[in-house]
Amino acid sequence: SASRSPRAAEAVQLGERLVAEQPNDAAAVRALAMALLDVGDAPERTAAVLEQLLALPDCVPGDRVMAAVFAQQRGQHAESRRLLGDAEDVTQDLDQADVAFWLGFWRQNRQDYFGAIAAFDRALANPQLDEERRYFALLHRGWCQTCPEVSRLREAEEDLLQAAALRPAYGTARLLWASVHSPAGVAR
Repeated sequence: SASRSPRAAEAVQLGERLVAEQPNDAAAVRALAMALLDVGDAPERTAAVLEQLLALPDCVPGDRVMAAVFAQQRGQHAESRRLLGDAEDVTQDLDQADVAFWLGFWRQNRQDYFGAIAAFDRALANPQLDEERRYFALLHRGWCQTCPEVSRLREAEEDLLQAAALRPAYGTARLLWASVHSPAGVAR
């Protein structure tokens, strides 16, 4: 898409190339799905890649939750619930970093900020959470903590500073931190 930043376009192109070379490699298909979700400008392609991922024998429970988040964002709530499955199944898998990570987004989308924070806490506590997802978990947990019903501004500042340290070239975490930290930004 013409509106993609050069880095976003490069990430999607790399993912597309990897999937073209290795269409049955769940890690490659997962990476492309995550890049497409992050960019957010190709819903039909994202849906096709997620469908491809879920059809692979080595897809993991987190892939199902990622697909549930995508369906939820598209307003397909019944499909999202179907993909998410029974609540007991999800809680059973919460010790998996990818399940907890995506469940944080699922709950954030539902404006269940305390539930999102708890899921991101679980993901961040897991040493298997990769650096890219760690950045997004800190960013989104920090954002959830700024919501009026939560109002944990000190914790939000800490999360946003940690996210900024992981991705110093990205401005989002620093901008959110500045708005929380500024006396004119958020009432304390």
